[in-house]
Amino acid sequence: LESDEDHIMTVPSLTVEECAKLRKFVRERIKDDGIDDVDGCPDFQVNISEQKLGRILGKRGVQALWDLPQRLESTAIRDSFSRVGVFIRMYQRETRPWMPFHMDGSSYTVNVALNPNSDYMGGRLLALHKNAVCQIERNEGDATCHRGNVIHGVSSIVQGTRYSMILFFHSDN
Repeated sequence: LESDEDHIMTVPSLTVEECAKLRKFVRERIKDDGIDDVDGCPDFQVNISEQKLGRILGKRGVQALWDLPQRLESTAIRDSFSRVGVFIRMYQRETRPWMPFHMDGSSYTVNVALNPNSDYMGGRLLALHKNAVCQIERNEGDATCHRGNVIHGVSSIVQGTRYSMILFFHSDN
């Protein structure tokens, strides 16, 4: 899915090996003690600093992710980010089955698929695109980048585990 008018794009960004490292990282640290500020449900996520992400992915992996908002807009905007928040979320039917439609409080959002769709049923990334709800097709390592004002959510997961990494790019503007 790529659209100039809605400012949504999905592109390959991380390798299968990088995704496996991030899944391992979250499995070793996940707790059910956080509450999500979008819907008040348990968040089942692990926050990760840019430095820790760099140690896991290396410079190439981090740079690929940080370049996505600029690629979306085709303009030099990277230096305008005052803060980038990163977390990895785990969705399962029994714990965190879905995410309601919402907009983010960031200037840009990047959502990276950390495992293949064959690992789970349901749990699809959805977005309001051209006045319709669209399922965004992604492979492991694909990153979907959009402006923070794009309405999106995750459908209910029926079986398996879905892992995704979210990056919120906040600008001073």
